[in-house]
Formats: sequence, structure tokens, C-alpha cells
Amino acid sequence: MVKYKTGGGSPPLRKGEKKMATVYEIINEKIIDALEKGVSPWEKPWIAHKNLKSGNTYRGMNQWLLQLDQRSTPYWLTYKQAQELGGNVKKGEKGSMVIFYKSYKRKGDGEDEPDRRCLRYYKVFNLDQIEGIAAPIAHEENQTAEEVIDGMKKAPTISFRGLQPCYIPSKDEIEMPDKSSFPEIDEYYSTMFHELVHSTGHKSRLDRGLVGNTFQSKDKYGFEELVAEMGAAYLCGVTGIEVVKHNASYIKGWADIIRADKMMILKAAAAAQKAVDLILNK
Repeated sequence: MVKYKTGGGSPPLRKGEKKMATVYEIINEKIIDALEKGVSPWEKPWIAHKNLKSGNTYRGMNQWLLQLDQRSTPYWLTYKQAQELGGNVKKGEKGSMVIFYKSYKRKGDGEDEPDRRCLRYYKVFNLDQIEGIAAPIAHEENQTAEEVIDGMKKAPTISFRGLQPCYIPSKDEIEMPDKSSFPEIDEYYSTMFHELVHSTGHKSRLDRGLVGNTFQSKDKYGFEELVAEMGAAYLCGVTGIEVVKHNASYIKGWADIIRADKMMILKAAAAAQKAVDLILNK
């Protein structure tokens, strides 16, 4: 493991030597840079980044740091671990930062004194940066849910790439992460159903006013998200899938819009039912 500058005090610089950034400064710079680009590292709670060899899920800040790199799989390895598993990091690939605390005994301190804790980091590589190692087998599929997805007539194109599920009206295309990117298979299906319901709003289907890659207005966006969430919940019920908890928090930000129009819930419920009927070919 390579050692890097910790978050503690730095020694005096020698002549011509550049100051090395602390781990704290590196983290802050990465987060601020992402936010300035309009990317929030905590927008995708369904992704659980983990070490492929140990099986351990990264915790705390490491989830957000790895999320920022927008890799296509949630699996990571150190350079050495990749070699131990019979693979190799592709030439020219750069690692991502994972942080940890290391404790040191203070010299001259008594036994009751706490150890000194220093923040350190090392580099890991995503599975898509590594050759010779296959991705793990995905979660066990729900056959009923698969039949609903595959059975939709005149369905949108579904592409499996990246880590951001979305529906793109201008392409009539759903982009989804691979099943293995989700901590639980039910989260995958719930997310897929959400995007399928969005796709029913396309002008070639139920025409709910989806324009380009966005929606006509904030009110329209709030309504459309409510329709997608309610429709996904209906489909989860039909296929015996537990509704994922993050769905409720996903809608919470649009509560003001819903309160402003007391008929919105009823309108959304009706629209969601039409969407589900279309997906189920009723």
C-alpha cells in the first residue's frame, strides 16, 4: 500500500519543494469541483460500491468519492488485488481514492492517552478498468417482473450503461445500470418500472407532454415524477416486489407542488393507472 500525505501538520518545505495537498484538501476539491459542474455525488443511493475481492461495501465518504468517478460497475480492486485475482489494470488507467484512518501511538504518552489518528488514502480501480476478471453474476431474477418488462408492446429502447437510470424522451430510450449495480434486485426492478412509466408519457404513447430531454415546466416535472412513482408502486405490487424505501424521499422534494394542487394526487393516480395498463398491454 502506497503511503500518502496525511491530514495532519506538514513538515517544513525544502527549497524548490511544492506543498503536497492534505487528504482533506483533496476530498474537498473533488466534491466542490463536482458540485460546480452540477453533479451531486449523493444522488444515487441505490448504488452500493464494494471491494470485489473482500465483498465489503465501502462506507461513509468512500461511497461518495467512488460515485464521483461515474464508472459502469460498482466493483473495485487495488492494483495488487487485481493481480491476485488473475487480472491486470489496463494501461493508462488512473485509480480512484479511498480513505481510511490509521492509528499511531503517541511517543511518551501514558497508557490512558488516546492514539493519534491520521487520515490516509490509497487507490482502487473499477472493474471496467481491469482486464481478465469477469463481473459477478447478477442477482437472481424475478421472472414475473422480467415478463412485464419484456412483454411491453412498442416499448422504448433499453440500454445498460453508466450508473444513472433515466428516460430520454428525445431518443425514446431508457438508460439503466446493470442489475449487479443495485444492492437488492427489488431496487433494480422498482427503478426500471419508474423509467418504464416515464416512457409511457412519450408522444407516441400517452403523450403527457414530455419535451426533448426534459419536461415543460417544474409543475409538469413534479406531476410526472409522481406518476412514475405511483406507477412503479403499482407494478411492484403486480409482480410481488417490495416498494423501495427511497421512492418516498424521491417525491418529498415536490411536496410543495403537490400541496398547491389538491387534485394532483387524483390526476397522477389516474395517469399512473393508464401507464400501467399500457405497460401490461391491457
